[in-house]
Amino acid sequence: MDVTTFSRTILALGYYITMDKPPSRIKSLRLPNEPFLQSNGYKPAPLDLVAITLTPKMEELVDQLAENTHNLWAKERIQQGWTYGLNEVINFFSIYCYVLLMFIILIYVGILKT
Repeated sequence: MDVTTFSRTILALGYYITMDKPPSRIKSLRLPNEPFLQSNGYKPAPLDLVAITLTPKMEELVDQLAENTHNLWAKERIQQGWTYGLNEVINFFSIYCYVLLMFIILIYVGILKT
């Protein structure tokens, strides 16, 4: 879900967004260069949120956002032709590879002679 949809969902659920002065002690996490430093010089700097607690009302919002995110994901998958169920589409290539692997194993252990 993109940030705009996320923000619209918050508003649609009846919440409002205000700008408060953030605590002065929130800092970015210091990540090591390996593996985080990218070839273009970018290194992520997420906020250290360990000291932040959510109110019960905010926890409720988190649950509602998670449910809506799942519903948007499901909508996209259904539009792509996905259906609910346990059916798997087994293609010929995967069956061929499985049979070939079984023959190689049988030859290796000596059950099947070449």
